[in-house]
Amino acid sequence: MHLPTQTELDALRLEGDMVADQTIASIWQTASPAQLLKQIWAIQTNAELAAATDLPAFVQAYFQTVIQPILPAQVAQINHAQHFFEQNAQPYLGMLGLLSLPYCYAGEYGAQVLFLSARIQDKTEKRLLETTKFVLDVLTADSFLPAGKAWVSIAQVRLIHALVRQKVRTLPTWDMTWGLPINQEDMLGTNFAFSWIVLRGMQKIGYSVTAQDREALLALWRVVGKGLGLLEHTMPQTAKEAFWLDKTIADRHFRASEVGKALTATLVKYLNERFPYQLAPTYMRHLLGDTIADYLGLPPTDWKKGLVQLQVLQTSLQDYLPFALPTDILGGDSKTFIARIREVMEKENVGFAGA
Repeated sequence: MHLPTQTELDALRLEGDMVADQTIASIWQTASPAQLLKQIWAIQTNAELAAATDLPAFVQAYFQTVIQPILPAQVAQINHAQHFFEQNAQPYLGMLGLLSLPYCYAGEYGAQVLFLSARIQDKTEKRLLETTKFVLDVLTADSFLPAGKAWVSIAQVRLIHALVRQKVRTLPTWDMTWGLPINQEDMLGTNFAFSWIVLRGMQKIGYSVTAQDREALLALWRVVGKGLGLLEHTMPQTAKEAFWLDKTIADRHFRASEVGKALTATLVKYLNERFPYQLAPTYMRHLLGDTIADYLGLPPTDWKKGLVQLQVLQTSLQDYLPFALPTDILGGDSKTFIARIREVMEKENVGFAGA
């Protein structure tokens, strides 16, 4: 088992994504950067991405950097991971707002980027819908095939990261002792939050996750991570490596911070306004554990464990999806659930449109 040393992780905090950063720099040098970005955001499928010959050569080259050949062994793992998601879409998506996002807020330096970019505070539902769209685009069946959306979303989100990195780095309040905005170590932690941490949360409330499920999900998210600009050698190859690397990063950066508390308060306010019983903080504390919950300023609840383990909550996790949905979406089989979410997103024109 190989894990990055503390010195290596320190170095990753000063490393961003040269490919995406250079692509954004080149876009600003064109005659109409806003129009070019609009064309990029309008791409809908992997086939369109691969055939975008009407775009400048440097944009086409960027797309080809994102799109990776998938090996036969990876195909089997990706198929397994996507089947797992198809069977567990409701709890998986429910974990986004209740666990993945607040878990990210506990990392003080990474949370500074989220706070200074103001995307969660100013447009909470839009940000949460974008997050859900990305997860759906990479985890639904056949997403890496020509008619799928995985490579498109990865390419678009990677450019958004570069835009945010450029914007936040120039703010007078940014402190380089925190590292680069959206640096390699923070991207690695975010990759964990949407894969490894989700599975851990699902198991905590009683869902079955096998060793094969874990390895397959990690393999899929390694493909996603590489497409997003993560250095391939830094990503864990096994569940054991994922456990220890996640723990190492958490030990390095998780602590109480005003920005973490502010981001969590915004998320809790949003969830409590939309969902029954105002139990989001209770559910978060159970999933995160008391130490991280205390870092984030979540209220203590002595009765939380007995409450959140009630079957009524375990079987209605869809009530806590991190965005508002028509009631007829909830319940039913997972395929119908995913299809209806897609319909809502298309109706609301949810997409990625810059920082």
